[in-house]
Amino acid sequence: MERKIVAFSGAHGTGKTTAVYRMAANLKLEQTGSVGVILETARICPFPVLSATCDKPSQDAQMWIFTRQIQEEMQASRIYDVVVSDRTVLDSIAYTAAAGMNDLAYAMREVARHYAPIAYQSVYFRSLVDCDYCVNDGFRNQDVEFRRDVEWALLDLYDEMGIEVKHGY
Repeated sequence: MERKIVAFSGAHGTGKTTAVYRMAANLKLEQTGSVGVILETARICPFPVLSATCDKPSQDAQMWIFTRQIQEEMQASRIYDVVVSDRTVLDSIAYTAAAGMNDLAYAMREVARHYAPIAYQSVYFRSLVDCDYCVNDGFRNQDVEFRRDVEWALLDLYDEMGIEVKHGY
């Protein structure tokens, strides 16, 4: 798999999807190759996910989101010259760990340790400190402490995996 995914990462409500659309539009204007977009998979998960109405996601949901993210990235990388994603597989791991599913998060980390370094061309981290746009849309969990836990887990994961993150965009 060729490293051609540009991904945004961070807790929910930090403007990742907006940044994805902006970057994809700019890339389409700047280059001649094809540009694909991967949007958040949690909203289409068939299992209970962390949301405004569910404060404890299921292990099935976390596994589904994790594997679906990898599947979407691999498929899009085969089709497009560059792919812009509003998540990384590490985001799934951070949410799993923050939800207290440590054994599952560990297993996901072992898969990601082999996958992530070859998948991402670059990762842009969106921090709650700089970009707190979480709105009550009826789906997103509003718990600021949980979102901070996700953010810290993500930063630890990127450090552990040796993946450099960029700030901004």
